[in-house]
Amino acid sequence: MTAEVLRNNQLNFEAYVLHTEFTSYVTIGGFDSQDDPRLTQTMQHFLKELNRPGSGVNLLHMRSQLMTNPMPMPVPQVK
Repeated sequence: MTAEVLRNNQLNFEAYVLHTEFTSYVTIGGFDSQDDPRLTQTMQHFLKELNRPGSGVNLLHMRSQLMTNPMPMPVPQVK
């Protein structure tokens, strides 16, 4: 559900779900490196929506406590 809300037409985030043995993670975006300017733009947009009362991200945060300090995380590569 979280990824679906982030992907909706109003927010339009590129959201993915990573399922592990004990938990699932919802991530936003796909970037070439930590220096990719789109990473900074996406983080700023996410934080803006997080702090905007009534936005989809703000409402999600009230339900599921999203990270308020987003950080880049490498995605495991399947070999």
